[in-house]
Amino acid sequence: ARQLFEANRIDEARVLFEKIARDFPDSPFAELAPIFAARSSRPGDEAILAWKTIAYGASPFAAQGLHELGLTFMQLDRFDEARGVFSEVIEQTQADDPLHFASIADTGYAYYLEALAKGQDESLLIKAAETFSTLSRKPNAPDYWKYSAALRRARCLEAVGNQEVALEIYRSIVSSSSTTDPTVLSQNEVRTEEWVFSAGFFAIQILQENRDWRAAIKMADELSRKNGPRAIEVSELAEQMRLKHWVWD
Repeated sequence: ARQLFEANRIDEARVLFEKIARDFPDSPFAELAPIFAARSSRPGDEAILAWKTIAYGASPFAAQGLHELGLTFMQLDRFDEARGVFSEVIEQTQADDPLHFASIADTGYAYYLEALAKGQDESLLIKAAETFSTLSRKPNAPDYWKYSAALRRARCLEAVGNQEVALEIYRSIVSSSSTTDPTVLSQNEVRTEEWVFSAGFFAIQILQENRDWRAAIKMADELSRKNGPRAIEVSELAEQMRLKHWVWD
């Protein structure tokens, strides 16, 4: 089943995963098989039914199944249903559960995607920004979730014309993040640094548009000291701006 799944022969894989769950209930794979069967389901009613069976059944992965159900609704542009499911996950999970944070983020993202589908609907963008703000301010949230939510909030604010506040959010993400040796970063820390660098580059873009070269160079210099995956790129950008605009400290 796994080999078929990896070969993208999903219909054949699903049949075998369902057989494991149905015919071998004592197998150590029996509880996981329905998850992979659902992932092998075709988008639409088939996938919805598969995830509902997991989410509202006796599976130990019910919360994960519920979250996947929300993602399936979102992929189908059924945004209200997606947000309703994410709300259930938020209510059913502990405040420090990764699924709890993910469901808040996905609620905001559902508002954002719906806003785009409706031609940059401002009211939906504001709702998205408010949802991301809630996540970014959660004291128990890891930096990854705080920074990703703060950046997405800033992007929504930019989309409604609030560039000044967006710029301050980008700056706060960069300034509040730590400088870590890249050789000892964990996988989660690497993912966090990607959000930090994205925030820095968005800030530089705004400052360049405002022709505030000195501030843009300062941001690039600060970002280059983070030793993240794009440190060399941003260091070269700072040098290019110095040479082009004759800004020297």
